[in-house]
Amino acid sequence: MIKRLPLWLSNPEQYRQSQKQEKRIAEEFKGKTQPGSGNKWHSKGDVQSEDFLIECKQTRHASYTLSFKDLKKIERFTKEKVKLPMMIIEFIGSGEYVVLRKEDFLSV
Repeated sequence: MIKRLPLWLSNPEQYRQSQKQEKRIAEEFKGKTQPGSGNKWHSKGDVQSEDFLIECKQTRHASYTLSFKDLKKIERFTKEKVKLPMMIIEFIGSGEYVVLRKEDFLSV
């Protein structure tokens, strides 16, 4: 079985950009980045603030495929921590977009 290399080894520049995004988002939301960028069973998501568990994504492309599976994954982790799930998608050089469930948006 062939294992995939970790991002920091296979694409160090993308890894650095991702780390910078997570740090910036954590500062903006007065939160903290998660150890291992959320890959630990006890620390899911990329950024955790008082109210939100945030998944951060980036792309240099003109489109980003958002799957229902991705949304449900972050939602599942928030139930354990009583936080609202949020996804922030950065189109590098063009802006950032926030994805929230409608009921969460209306409650904020």
